[in-house]
Amino acid sequence: MEQVSGGQGDGAGGGQPWRKAPDESLELRGGAYAGAPAAAIAHGIGQVGESEQPAPASRGLAPADGSAERDPAVERRWTRAARALVALVLVLLVHGAWRVGPTYDEHFYIAAGRGYLHTPDFGLNREHPPLLKYMAGLPLLVLGVDPRPTWRDEIAFPSSLIYARERADLDRNLFAARLPFCLLSAFFVWWIFRVGRAWFGARAGFVGAALLGLNPNWLAHGRLAGLDAGTAVFVAMALVAFVLALERPTARRTLFAAVLFGLANLAKFTGLLLGPACIALAALAAVWRRNASPLLVLARVLLGGLGVFALGYGLEVRSIHEAWGEPSYPVAVARPELERGELAAALDSALRAFEPLPADALSLRQELARAPSEDVALAAVLARVAAPTPIAVALLETLEVLDGKAGELRKRAVGALLEPASGALPEPERLELVSKLAERDTDFGAGGDAELALERWRAWYDRARSDDWNETIFVPGIFERLTRGVLGDRTPIPLLTALKGIDYQLYHGRFGHGSYFKGVPLQAGRDFQDGNPFPEYYAVVMGVKNPLAFLAAAGLGLLLALVTPRRFGSLRLAACVLFPLACFYLFSTGNALMGVRYVLPIFPFLALFAARFAASLPKVGLALVLVAAGESLWIHPHELMYYNTTVGGPGGGPELTPVGDDWGQDVRLVGEFSNRHRDALRAAGGLVYEPYNVGDPAAFGLLETRLPKGRERAVIAVHVLHYWREREKWSWLDAYEPFHHLGHSVLLFDTRAGPPGRDPGLR
Repeated sequence: MEQVSGGQGDGAGGGQPWRKAPDESLELRGGAYAGAPAAAIAHGIGQVGESEQPAPASRGLAPADGSAERDPAVERRWTRAARALVALVLVLLVHGAWRVGPTYDEHFYIAAGRGYLHTPDFGLNREHPPLLKYMAGLPLLVLGVDPRPTWRDEIAFPSSLIYARERADLDRNLFAARLPFCLLSAFFVWWIFRVGRAWFGARAGFVGAALLGLNPNWLAHGRLAGLDAGTAVFVAMALVAFVLALERPTARRTLFAAVLFGLANLAKFTGLLLGPACIALAALAAVWRRNASPLLVLARVLLGGLGVFALGYGLEVRSIHEAWGEPSYPVAVARPELERGELAAALDSALRAFEPLPADALSLRQELARAPSEDVALAAVLARVAAPTPIAVALLETLEVLDGKAGELRKRAVGALLEPASGALPEPERLELVSKLAERDTDFGAGGDAELALERWRAWYDRARSDDWNETIFVPGIFERLTRGVLGDRTPIPLLTALKGIDYQLYHGRFGHGSYFKGVPLQAGRDFQDGNPFPEYYAVVMGVKNPLAFLAAAGLGLLLALVTPRRFGSLRLAACVLFPLACFYLFSTGNALMGVRYVLPIFPFLALFAARFAASLPKVGLALVLVAAGESLWIHPHELMYYNTTVGGPGGGPELTPVGDDWGQDVRLVGEFSNRHRDALRAAGGLVYEPYNVGDPAAFGLLETRLPKGRERAVIAVHVLHYWREREKWSWLDAYEPFHHLGHSVLLFDTRAGPPGRDPGLR
């Protein structure tokens, strides 16, 4: 038998060929088989011919193949089958990308990515890193979609770019933006096969790849210009690459692991879980190896990954002052109420420059004395700020002084100054004061044109007026003290946008999302004050959103891996268990109950466990592939709405939870339905419908629909998300039977004749 390079160790010389294991027929060091170098198989990029010699085996690190000598002809046959599988998956992904309408979040990522490629300004959609948004925006760059005016100059830039200015090419642009994700998701199925083949054999690798590639959740999210499937891809590749670098720490493997670690963190902040996972794995390897070399690998990977992460952000260095005023998710700071006496005292101090006092100053004093509340007193001050009075500047200075206790003063003063009727000061002086009060040194590219600058300031204020101007920059006090407290607002801070994105996730995670589960509508904030009310949510969702055959193969494979860890390899098994457990625990104890897509990063590891199962029971594994494919493919291209038979499929599943499944993807189908039955719907009084989408309804052909107004006698289309999450609004429809559905996510009712409704023949 030919010796295979691909063992693991601490980097010293010496090799281990194939050898008999006492309880298995053959054990393979490094996870490769004859004729296929380990790095090429596990990395999945064809690095054939590594010349490094394997290091001596170390206790606890050696994975064992545990199968009989593999037949090259059989391996080639299953490799060809895997190629056909990848082609099938790609066809399904591309077809779904073309057929399924836009989901709620996609326009944010596409527009942000196109904006980043025009100007490396990451403030828009900063709650997520930029890598996958680059992928979504690149096709629009190739197609010549112009992102100007940019998000800083245009209100609601993402929806305006995608649904308004580019409305005529909406379908083309959406499909083009999704294509890179289709390619990435199909490639990853091939990668799973390569890893599974290296670890368990080609047939087992095929089973794992097929169960992942034909899983409805992979087909549903792998084609979207979103972040979930791409995050799963880079996280799994990064973790496997890190394990291989620990097994045999060559320069190439370490570099590859570092690059993938950085890319995984650039995909979504879920990638931050990789840090603790890698630290734990390196510590385990150091204990098993009884030396510190795995910790050196860890340090190199973390430092190299940080460099890749910084490059993804364009080596950004910004001050807090520069970032202020971006579309934000500010954290309000509790401030003492502004007392009337304090306001009057501050005004008296500012008015001492006027001797004698102007008439308007005397009248203001009288109004403050008579004001029944602080708000009325403040309104009197702001009225004079916006009027051409001699004391206007003094009043503005007073408001600036008082801002230390009430930032709302600055906001209201800026609003008063930006009123078209405001004539307190000439425009250049007015702009200077607005800039000072808003803490933004800019005229928004007006080039000295004061009137244009004022218009752009008004557009900016429309966005910023809903923010709390007493915001802190970071939720955790330690972050605030180490940045703003130490450096101030004007010192440049590396990766400030990334820090603010992480901070947003921490902040937003405390309040949860609006959701629905087990008959309970959940409101963000109110229903999450005491934590997640349903910690079992993701366990239930995983149980109903996956084919039963997929769950059986993965569960049995995990059981076999735990019972016979030598067959898997202890370090590899630890990696494939630790990260999914951490991810599952994080979301199960957190407040984001947003459907199976949030735990999509654990799916690749479930596929590898399924491959482990197929290595021991290959015929059963192949049978489960066929069953799982049958369970999944019947619903194509509406995989987002897949539920298995335990809850009655997509007809009964939304009653359990529709969140993350109805994502607005079938608004386009409603437009097609409306146009197809225009005359009949006109005769029925029109179609009542509330789109689950931020775009102009006209972009989907919804020209003759009207919004719901309570109980109506009409033809009604309602998203299952609205139907179940907004029970107060839609529970009256419980007495009716839907006569049709669109894509399983939009229910159609005819309520004209009263309950239970009838089928008007509109299909």
